[in-house]
Amino acid sequence: MGSTGASGYVGRHILCLREIFSKRVMIVGVVAVAAISDAWMICCALAQSVGTPLPTVEVYRPERAIPQYPASGLSRETGASFPEPDVDGAAPRGSARLRAVREALQAMAIRRGALEQLDVRALITREFERYDPAYLPHKALREKRLDALKLKLVSSEKGGKALACSRRMIIEAEWLLKYTAQWPKVDQQLAAIEHSLRTKDQGFALRQAPDGSWGTCYHAWFEKIAGTVDILGDLSMSGDGRPASLQYPFNMLRRIDSSQVLIPYLYRLQLSQIAKTGVYEREEMNAVEGALSQFLFKEKLRTLLQANGAAFIDQAYVDAYRRFLDDTQDPLLGCWGPWIMSGGEIIRAADLSQTYHAVAYREGAVNHWPQIIKTTLGIKGLQYPFGWRHHGQYNNHNNYDVVRILRLGWPYMTSAEIEQARTEIRAMLKWALSESVTPDGQFRDDPSFYDSVGEVYYYGVSFLVEAGYWNKDGRFWDDDPTHYAGAEDLCRKIRSHLVKLQPNSITARHALTRLDQSCRAVGNPPRGKRGEPIQD
Repeated sequence: MGSTGASGYVGRHILCLREIFSKRVMIVGVVAVAAISDAWMICCALAQSVGTPLPTVEVYRPERAIPQYPASGLSRETGASFPEPDVDGAAPRGSARLRAVREALQAMAIRRGALEQLDVRALITREFERYDPAYLPHKALREKRLDALKLKLVSSEKGGKALACSRRMIIEAEWLLKYTAQWPKVDQQLAAIEHSLRTKDQGFALRQAPDGSWGTCYHAWFEKIAGTVDILGDLSMSGDGRPASLQYPFNMLRRIDSSQVLIPYLYRLQLSQIAKTGVYEREEMNAVEGALSQFLFKEKLRTLLQANGAAFIDQAYVDAYRRFLDDTQDPLLGCWGPWIMSGGEIIRAADLSQTYHAVAYREGAVNHWPQIIKTTLGIKGLQYPFGWRHHGQYNNHNNYDVVRILRLGWPYMTSAEIEQARTEIRAMLKWALSESVTPDGQFRDDPSFYDSVGEVYYYGVSFLVEAGYWNKDGRFWDDDPTHYAGAEDLCRKIRSHLVKLQPNSITARHALTRLDQSCRAVGNPPRGKRGEPIQD
């Protein structure tokens, strides 16, 4: 199809979308788009793909050990899975395999227009088994091999080598294993990881790639985008007020370089048809929305992109994305989350992470606040990503998301909700200070959740900052000084560890910046590496 024909087709497609995706018939429209636009989206993916092929290695195929390996595990429409996701929705990107005895993953969800609580893990597993009847044994074999590779990685890193490339490849393997049933692709990734562990100097993975991303060693497009957000955010905050000039233009976004391409792509990710594609789209959707919401709603970051290869990001593009978010917010739940096709029905679940992205990066300028508040408080006992908990416990990352949502929603709360929120934040703060951080200022790691130690510190600091622990002006929920005893001393102790971590971790560097800004607010200017005061 020539460019003129493609443009005309896309134009007609989007004119239809505007009509289809009205609020009255949006769900029907999503199903229609998923059915009629496969060929067009696949062509877009192939034409715009900039992925780096994995090394050529011999592929290990554990399915040979399973009698009567079903053909359904391999036969599907070519290219049917434009993205790459995670099946045990209870785990975030890069998390380790969950313990053998798992909690039931409940979620607040909408089905047939009514609110109910569902075991989403069981539902997702059933859909994968419809795609591949041997889904569970196939997954278990590969989990065992991935666990062994993780141990090798940890052993190498303890020897003093930071294997950034191998770690990224493991993150991507976890996504493939948890969110897809694409066994040949998983096998190729596992073999490539084993191959990569032989390379001890992996500093090349930390440099900008020719495609403009900082996603070397990721193969999936969305992983490259997600891996680049923090770097670009760091660059946008430095300099003399003018956007930095990157070594390579940021061409990664050319894959979605118009709203006519972006919006159908997002709707495709919004609705998972697992039994048809073998893919649960939640992980890619969450990563892409998180990145786009920062790229488009943070002015400095948007300016940096526009100056480095993404001039197509204009107000119309931003407005189209904003409308998509408005149209996919569930009016009963108030939240955002994945839609799952099951048995001819669409189940819409409330997802803490996706809701945080939509609310936080728009600074609370969203609809349905009473419903957001009710649902957010109502999912406190459920497991991430459909609730606050991880393995039944608090978690600083999730606590930070919750407190940010509550702060932005504070003006919309009833007096009873305010008292409930105060009780919950007080409990989170008590846990953070007694369980998540040691007396000498080290945050305790949880490898089943976090990708790196830098992340552990970033979210630990971010939660305490969001709760106003070091800055009384930020204490939107409480003014009892007894809750903040020892804050200045803890600031100094945490900072001493972050100073050691930040040279090799951008997330630790961001945590240090947040800590310094907050501690200055309590009249305790922190000291630099050599004892000099930190300058603004």
